[in-house]
Amino acid sequence: MLGGAPMLNLSADPGSFPFASKYLLLPPNTKMMLGSDLSAIPPRIASATNGWFSPLTQQQDGKPISISPLPLNICHAEIWFENGQAWIQDLESAFGTFVNDKKIQKETVLKTGDVITLGIAIQRNVNTPVDITDDHLKPIIAKVSILKSS
Repeated sequence: MLGGAPMLNLSADPGSFPFASKYLLLPPNTKMMLGSDLSAIPPRIASATNGWFSPLTQQQDGKPISISPLPLNICHAEIWFENGQAWIQDLESAFGTFVNDKKIQKETVLKTGDVITLGIAIQRNVNTPVDITDDHLKPIIAKVSILKSS
């Protein structure tokens, strides 16, 4: 921990859109947005230390394509520490935010071992464009670890 501020670690759980682990330093009274960095204005650059989830680049028909999780909104949820606890809140996202498979409707406390899900898995059907991969259809599913300052 830097400067004694709490840190929240998010690591991809099975079934998640692939992402590198996040190490989010959360000073008191500071909210951090969780969302997609694709199409955001102003542009966002995802990193291991912020809440933006970056598209993957994959090859399709010999051409690189960007793959973002379709269930993830640009501004999906926010997290913060308050009174020694980690909190998460959905920001009226299209596909919802879940803690341990339960859709949250209000500010919700997080603890180590919880699993947060940003969005839901979208089912492929006959109307799904062929250039949409299975990874496009996956939500962000992350196991939570919290390191608190002493």
